[in-house]
Amino acid sequence: MDCSLINSGSTVRHLLTRAIGDQLTSSGPGVLSLFRYERSTVMKLKILGGFILGCLLYACPTALGQQVVISSQVVGSTPGQTVAGVASGGAPWVVTSATISISADGNVRSRIKGLIIPGTGVGPVTGVAASLVCGGSGGTVAATTASFPLTSGGNAKISDTIILPSSCVAPVVLIRVTSISSGPLPAPGPFIALSGFKTTATAESASTEAVPGTLDR
Repeated sequence: MDCSLINSGSTVRHLLTRAIGDQLTSSGPGVLSLFRYERSTVMKLKILGGFILGCLLYACPTALGQQVVISSQVVGSTPGQTVAGVASGGAPWVVTSATISISADGNVRSRIKGLIIPGTGVGPVTGVAASLVCGGSGGTVAATTASFPLTSGGNAKISDTIILPSSCVAPVVLIRVTSISSGPLPAPGPFIALSGFKTTATAESASTEAVPGTLDR
């Protein structure tokens, strides 16, 4: 559903004006035409109102104040990296496609596809979680989601709510190992992916460590 329709009062006014204007143009004079016009206009307003209400309740959380404060791609980790005291995995990981977002009320959403070790797959890793780091690579872990399954093809969906700090400078999100084939880890382990981006020229070999920015609530 296209939520942009409700993000501007002028857009809604335009839709209403167009609906009424089209009806006036097509209707001739007379009581019968006026009756048809009024009935048609009321029906259009009901449909438009239902559309807006449905969008508010089900499809447009940002319209209810759930502002997205972090939105980033996710890239695979490289051995030897350390972010907020958390070490990266011992092998290089790559990602086919992945995104991570966090809203102002702490909702964390991530879709990950093809998070693997080239030539190996996911190895023993069976579960992952997302950790929010504040302060960049030298910062601290502010919060971590619950654990979510990682398929043998490297796919995962993370959907959880965390408690955000009042301010978060230079936020980074780590995708960390939480379970392996022998069972869950006692605490989230190394990270195998993190928020960042990669350019076309270096898509197979390079990743960025952090996405600079400030999260303020």
